[in-house]
Amino acid sequence: MNEAFGVFQMNMGLTQLRTLPLDYVGGPPGGRPLYQRALADPTLRAEYIDALCDLVRNGVDTIAIRVKADSLRAVIDEAVLTDTHKFFTYQQFNQNREQDVNQTPGVLSFLRDRIDFLDAALVAEGCVTAIPEITDGSGLSVWPIPADDVVNVRATKPISASLFDTQGRVLSRSGGLSSEPTVTTGSLPSGMYLLVISDASGTRSAQQRVQILH
Repeated sequence: MNEAFGVFQMNMGLTQLRTLPLDYVGGPPGGRPLYQRALADPTLRAEYIDALCDLVRNGVDTIAIRVKADSLRAVIDEAVLTDTHKFFTYQQFNQNREQDVNQTPGVLSFLRDRIDFLDAALVAEGCVTAIPEITDGSGLSVWPIPADDVVNVRATKPISASLFDTQGRVLSRSGGLSSEPTVTTGSLPSGMYLLVISDASGTRSAQQRVQILH
C-alpha cells in the first residue's frame, strides 16, 4: 500500500499497531531524545498520561466518527465501483469498513480496538475519573463516574439519556423524558461507553464518555 495515501504502518503488523504502548516513541533508537527525556521524567510523564486520559475519555466521539465514515463512503461509493484502475476490489472496499483487508486495518474496527486498548492501559496507569459528579457548566450533571449499576443525570429541563458502546449500538436507555433520568448499567461489562443526552425533540444536546466499573 502506498503510504502517501494514508496507511502509515511503520513496518509493523496490525496487532502491533493496535497495541502500541502509551509511551511509544517512534523512529530509530535515540532518534527522538526530547520525547524520551520527557517520558523519563516522572512529573512530565504523569502530565502526559493525564492529558492522554482526558483526550481518550472525552475527546474521541466514536459515534460521530462512524457517521462521518459512512457519509464519506456514500460519497465515493459509485466512483469506487466504476474505477477500473483501483488496486483492490469493490468487495474489499466494503469489507474494510469493519474488517482488515490484507495489511490494511478496518477503519472502524481498528478505531474501536485501539480505543479499547488505550482505555485498559490508562486504567492501569490510574486514569479513572473517580469523582462524585461531572458538571458541564450548563446545568447538566452526570454521576457517579465510574458507575456500577446506574448512571444518574440531572438537567434543568426534561431530557432522555442513552448509553452507546464503541460500535455505536444503544445498550441502555432512560425511561422517557425527565429532568433526572437514570440509565441502568448493572448488566453491562466493565469498560468505556458513550452517554448521549437528547432534548425533548430528540436532538442530541450533549454527550459524555463514562466508565462502567463493577
